[in-house]
Amino acid sequence: MSNAYFFQTPDPGDVEALAQSFSSLLAGGHERINHYAVSGDAVFGMASPDKFGQGVMPRYLEEFGLWGMLAGELHPCATLDRCRQAHPGADTGLALLAALARDKRLPETLPTLNGAFFLMLWDPESRTLVAANDRYGLYPMYWAHRDGRYCLASRVLGPVLAGVVTGDMDPLAVAQILTVDDFAGDRTLVKDVSVFPPGTVMTKTPDRIDWQTYWTWDYPAEPGIPVEEWGQRAGAALLEAVRRQAGSGRVIGVTLSGGLDSRCVAAAAVQSGLSPRTFTWGEDQCYDRLYAARIARVLGTEHQDCPYEYDTLAERFEDGIAVTEGMCNTFDMHFLAHLHIIAGVDVVLNGFAGDAVLGETFLRAQWSAPMSPAELAENLFRRYNRFLKESELADVMPAARDFRAEDFPLAIFKRQFEELRRLRTPDAAHRYLFDNHVRRKTAMGTVLMRQAAESAACFFDYDFNDLVRRIPTELRASHRTYRAMMRTTFPDVAGIPWQTTLLPPLAPEWRVLASKVVRRASAKVEAWTGWRGPTRRQPPALFALRLRDELRDWMDALIHAEYPIPEALLSPDFVRRVWREHLDGKDRCRLLGALVPVLGLSKLAQRVRNRQFAASPNPIRVKR
Repeated sequence: MSNAYFFQTPDPGDVEALAQSFSSLLAGGHERINHYAVSGDAVFGMASPDKFGQGVMPRYLEEFGLWGMLAGELHPCATLDRCRQAHPGADTGLALLAALARDKRLPETLPTLNGAFFLMLWDPESRTLVAANDRYGLYPMYWAHRDGRYCLASRVLGPVLAGVVTGDMDPLAVAQILTVDDFAGDRTLVKDVSVFPPGTVMTKTPDRIDWQTYWTWDYPAEPGIPVEEWGQRAGAALLEAVRRQAGSGRVIGVTLSGGLDSRCVAAAAVQSGLSPRTFTWGEDQCYDRLYAARIARVLGTEHQDCPYEYDTLAERFEDGIAVTEGMCNTFDMHFLAHLHIIAGVDVVLNGFAGDAVLGETFLRAQWSAPMSPAELAENLFRRYNRFLKESELADVMPAARDFRAEDFPLAIFKRQFEELRRLRTPDAAHRYLFDNHVRRKTAMGTVLMRQAAESAACFFDYDFNDLVRRIPTELRASHRTYRAMMRTTFPDVAGIPWQTTLLPPLAPEWRVLASKVVRRASAKVEAWTGWRGPTRRQPPALFALRLRDELRDWMDALIHAEYPIPEALLSPDFVRRVWREHLDGKDRCRLLGALVPVLGLSKLAQRVRNRQFAASPNPIRVKR
């Protein structure tokens, strides 16, 4: 993971001390702060393992008079080739993007490039910052601006360190966590810190900040093409995406489960002659491990299978909080304990959100019927309102008593859906969940993976998504196109059961429905008795049981530690009551998993605010 930051401060005498502190906050594991650019009142720095041969960054681009930084990479594509022909002196992706920025062509060119990246260009003469990211925001960045201070950083707590914000928790964000375990819009848990929106070019001058959205989701569907043909096209596009993102001369890994996404990525890698290593972890005899082992045997990959290490998770939980900064439920970080098994791999090809892109994850019939934005928002809110009702918020967070009507989570949902009216999007729920749940929360899995190796989200390849957006919604629903892709392109792995249904992906629908009934019944019995039934489920499901056993002491210490946030924001009695209810047999696992990052991030914010972390050994190189 390439970590980066930029900040300006009205106190130039503090810039070098702040730069040293940022080095301590960002650099870790296999990364170092490579370089600093210090310009009067501004500091620009980056930590990166430099796996892509981009050189030490940030780097001074003498031709343009700019300091620049590019996290991630641009993948080969026709637009990139044309840009290089037009700018033969631009020998790196960074230099090429700087040339496009000079020519005022970034917004028109970025939509047709391909990659996962974040760009920053700093002009010390005009004191202008230009920042841009990929279409989907796969390299999360956060920003804040107040009283002449500005910070843009890959960490939510960067603006706290820079003195832009206090580091207080945002009560509106906490309310969202307690109701839907998710975020809407660009809000974070830290008050007044926002997520850099996807598909955006930002220009900051001494006088103003301008935002330009260069790409949005729309769905210009092409009717009349049979689903089998769409399946063939999708398979060919995924093969090309895997080849493109793997690059050349790299050691390739694939995190393999019993699901559809990872097996298709692994099969595409093998078909492309990449010889990937595959990795799986989980409970003894769980279906993820059993089916992944079968997939690996069929594909002939070098496979590493690892039992789940609960003790390791407890040891590394703080690291997970530090990296995800409250954006991820504790029990969605379960593979944090196994990052060590991918050591030695340069790039991990993952199936991140593949089912959401191509399948039916967010294509539900109850969300596709004709209805107003408010009705759709209410339906979706009911589906995701897993924990507290809005009427209960004031009892557990007194600050909610001062909320305006428009501050409550449902009202925020409704505003989001009103904004979708302008898009050509027949499946607004799918668009909303992509822009919020996937980009903000599910993406944290990729962020965690990047602590050990670069992680490439193959299903978010631009060309692949451009094709998928043309497939009519009814052909993507119920995995119709996904199944067609497996039949036509990846038949070797289509006959191995899928851990979601316990049946091969091409099984008839009546068998899938019967399996669903059995699995739901078994899950209920398992939750109450601890019986390992025919589901053989993975975490996070089994964390409910483990919290009463192997992880009890760990959770108990977290819950009863010194309370890190004001009681007006979150009642300690409520937190401890939830824990007691879980110990007494009520499944409160997911709610506990949502609460603990809030508490953990608040503690971390205190340390960052006071700069209570180890000094960085990295030297600061000053350029004025």
